[in-house]
Amino acid sequence: MKRIVVINQHGSNRGDEAACRAMIYGLQQEIPGCEIDLFVMYPLAIEDTDTVRLHPAIQLRGGTARRQILRAMRLLTRFWTGLGRTPEVSHLRRCLQAADLVISAPGGPYLGELYPYTEMEVMAHLFAALSLGKPVMIYAPSMGPFNIPWRNRLRRWLLRRMALITVREQRSADMLATSLGVAIPPEQVTCDSALQKPVEPCGPELQPYRERSEGAVGLIPLELERFDTEEKAEAYRSLLQQVIEWIVHDLNRSVAMFPQGYGAWRDDPLLQELKACSPDPSRVIVLPETMHSDHQQSLIGRLAGMISFRYHPGIFAVRQAVPSVVIAYEHKARGFMAAAGLTDACLDLSSVTLESIRDVLLHELAHAEERAATLSTRLDPLVERSRRTSVLAARLISGAR
Repeated sequence: MKRIVVINQHGSNRGDEAACRAMIYGLQQEIPGCEIDLFVMYPLAIEDTDTVRLHPAIQLRGGTARRQILRAMRLLTRFWTGLGRTPEVSHLRRCLQAADLVISAPGGPYLGELYPYTEMEVMAHLFAALSLGKPVMIYAPSMGPFNIPWRNRLRRWLLRRMALITVREQRSADMLATSLGVAIPPEQVTCDSALQKPVEPCGPELQPYRERSEGAVGLIPLELERFDTEEKAEAYRSLLQQVIEWIVHDLNRSVAMFPQGYGAWRDDPLLQELKACSPDPSRVIVLPETMHSDHQQSLIGRLAGMISFRYHPGIFAVRQAVPSVVIAYEHKARGFMAAAGLTDACLDLSSVTLESIRDVLLHELAHAEERAATLSTRLDPLVERSRRTSVLAARLISGAR
């Protein structure tokens, strides 16, 4: 029986949750009987079972870069020497020692400048696993950009010691090659983990929500905290209100919003506020924030259209041929939409307007059958690319790579 330890798993939003649930599904399909120890930073809708065990991750984030480095060094000193070792560090060490394979979870870009407050935490866990001589696999995240020389030296040293690196889109592979000199073979440019797990049909427990979502247009906002000034956040809030008014009045459809963040990143209050401020709150549906990502995907497939400012809900819609507009705030969304042949349905957050959203969604709705036919030929290869990440993990753990 093979034992896998998964580190660096987020879990504060339904998208990262979907990628994780699908990764577990894929690993269990390709490595039957494997046991998985999952270290997760936030509560996750994964069942703690005999074969998947959940553990709270050690968090080092927050503060200046110097402070994060000191925290990472303190963790590794305790991990290696035992001096001042806490029960949490001892538990992590025991799990890693027993692992046949260590996987750094899908998500990100968790290496690079976009999320510098988490990078040292991610690196510390990778260093810990490597120091025990364990094979470490990077499981199809996004990465980059890489523009800080001293960080690049550390990134390069670390990544060149991975047993296997996969990324979920070509742009990440390109940045690894050009900025760090880390080449990713074409076979290891896979696709988002979430695609490998089939969408579940709507069961009886979803029937009330299915009836209300049927024929609606989905709207998935970003959290306001992503914007660096109050002025930008207010402009974005105004845009969302305009989009809702356009859907209700001009398209004459209901709006369905699916909460994505929870815990420290809970976004349900924003969705409830948008509903209350809409011209007709009775036509705005906010799905329960406790609904996990598998159920969200099932319902998203019943929508007439989707406007997603977040990455994974766009994948949930596109994989089910729902006419969609995806507004990209990072390269991961542009990479997926390009792979799906939908580059013209992907807008940039920095320049998006009501008019651009309207024009793209109307075009997608008018060409829905044509798009569905195109996607029917494109999606199967993307699903296979997603599954390939788990196949590569199985080869690695069996020594057949």
